[in-house]
Amino acid sequence: MLKWFALGFFWGYREVMKQVSLRLPDELHTALKDLAEQEDRSLHSQILRILRQATDSPRTAPVERDSPPA
Repeated sequence: MLKWFALGFFWGYREVMKQVSLRLPDELHTALKDLAEQEDRSLHSQILRILRQATDSPRTAPVERDSPPA
């Protein structure tokens, strides 16, 4: 455990990282990979950036899906 903590600290990670296996459709993988290349990021960094943007954004009022149309 100390070895992984030391490596994480060396690479600048200050938080514990969870590993998730994610299956993506080929076209989404290609689009993310292309976007990462355009922004000079790794695919991993690009996905983290997008997820952080999605979770840090202020949210509007939730859409009520169970109510009948007005």
